[in-house]
Amino acid sequence: MNFRLFEAIQQCDSQRVDELLSKTALRSYLDDSDKTTLAFLQVVLLNNVPLLDLLIKHGVDVKTCDCMFYENGLMHAARYGHKEMLERLIQCGIDVNHQCNNGSTALHIAVENVKRDCLEKITNQKGVDLNIQDHSGFSPMLWTARLRDWRSMKILIDAGCNVESKNFIKGSNALHTVVDSTQAFWKGKRASAADTEKCIDLLLTRGLDIDSCDPDGNSPLIYALRTNNVVAVTHLLKRNCAFLTDQQSASLVMPFYFHQYLTGSNPELLPLYVAISKLQMSCVRMLCIAGIPYQKLAAERHIIVYMEECYPPMGELLNDIVYKPLSLRQACRNTVRNCVLKEVRFIEETPLDLPLSVIRYLSLSDLCVI
Repeated sequence: MNFRLFEAIQQCDSQRVDELLSKTALRSYLDDSDKTTLAFLQVVLLNNVPLLDLLIKHGVDVKTCDCMFYENGLMHAARYGHKEMLERLIQCGIDVNHQCNNGSTALHIAVENVKRDCLEKITNQKGVDLNIQDHSGFSPMLWTARLRDWRSMKILIDAGCNVESKNFIKGSNALHTVVDSTQAFWKGKRASAADTEKCIDLLLTRGLDIDSCDPDGNSPLIYALRTNNVVAVTHLLKRNCAFLTDQQSASLVMPFYFHQYLTGSNPELLPLYVAISKLQMSCVRMLCIAGIPYQKLAAERHIIVYMEECYPPMGELLNDIVYKPLSLRQACRNTVRNCVLKEVRFIEETPLDLPLSVIRYLSLSDLCVI
């Protein structure tokens, strides 16, 4: 008998479903064997609102959850982009903040599966928690960062989520997550450079500090360098991120260890140390172009000698850069950028009575992925 019910649901035969559910014996069997949940979820996955109303008429609870992951109907509807079903379930009073076994909500699932219509609908619901985190510490906002999905990120920000929210386990925010290559998930692993750049710019324009640090004093620049995210390094440098933040200067009491016996002890050169230790020659060049005080590395000759021995191309690059006098042209650019700091976009976006070539030079147009 129960097989006939599921067959009727699959065929969207409302009359037959109504007849079968009217049988007391079948209803009792379905309830006792938890088959009612399966019937409900099948209707949700079919996106059949009339059948849902029929189940509700026969006493099926819309707050029913599956027995494996404890996901409710709203989460299943969000996963497959069934907007009509999602709207009807919300009308019926389903919990929009329900968390399944891994702590995810319908918001998380809509973000993870890039169902923006459903995401927008859920964010507009009264009482929805936009900043709720799953058991791994990721809020919906942090998930958009993992996916490099700036469109979903904008939906959440416009709805009023906390841009500065941090993962309660790691203490990292959305900007750290965007630039951290190891945090990229699914679509985020295939995201274009433009997607990453748009996420960074969106977060910065909505108030997130480009130099914000995690509890260990790691800035977004350090995250990008450590995970070899050259695109993010380039964009952060163009946006005039600091080489040494206030948090870092207060927390850097230990030298940077290249290995057990080789250390770098100048906090101002931390990003350069990281790039050198990761053998990121392109990032070393970009840091020097962007104005890091690389000449101070001359006082740590042991680092250059070590790199000459273990990785000659890097040793050659450091010798070529460190002992080359800073040009007056670059010194002027460094001075201007140090004056404008985080308002560097003013140079690009404001009509200035300066030659275009000068504006481009001040904007680090010569900084590119090498």
